[in-house]
Amino acid sequence: MFSNLTDLAAFLKFGPLGLAGLLLVLMATALTLKLNETRERLILRILYVGAFCYVVASVSAYASLHYDSDANRTADLYKARDASQMSALGSAAAFTDHSIGELKKLNALTGDGLACPGGAHGQPIPHGADMTALGTSIMSDLSKTKQAIESVAHGSP
Repeated sequence: MFSNLTDLAAFLKFGPLGLAGLLLVLMATALTLKLNETRERLILRILYVGAFCYVVASVSAYASLHYDSDANRTADLYKARDASQMSALGSAAAFTDHSIGELKKLNALTGDGLACPGGAHGQPIPHGADMTALGTSIMSDLSKTKQAIESVAHGSP
């Protein structure tokens, strides 16, 4: 029925309900054997223990769902955390707007042919075109980041 004890131990990860299920499986297996009076008493005791564990776990689960104020406080904490995260995401989106504006100014300076000594006929800024391309790439990445942040903040995937 089960390949090894690990399969049976998997029931126990569910706590008392898993123990009750494990006892039920063991009892079903035991009932396939030849019974005598001693085995019958042992099976009956094990069934009582399993039923007791199941009832205690069920009552405990019911009580924790309906009478536990900690669950309500936990839900309130999650709501507060979510609101705080949404506020932080809104701030991050605002920062990306500022960064994009600053990069546009930087690109204007590095791409300007008059930004070097000697006027338009002087030497261009070393790697000025590369800096402008890099700034444009960063602006693109920031725009995509802002879109992702806003989609999460507004709840759309």
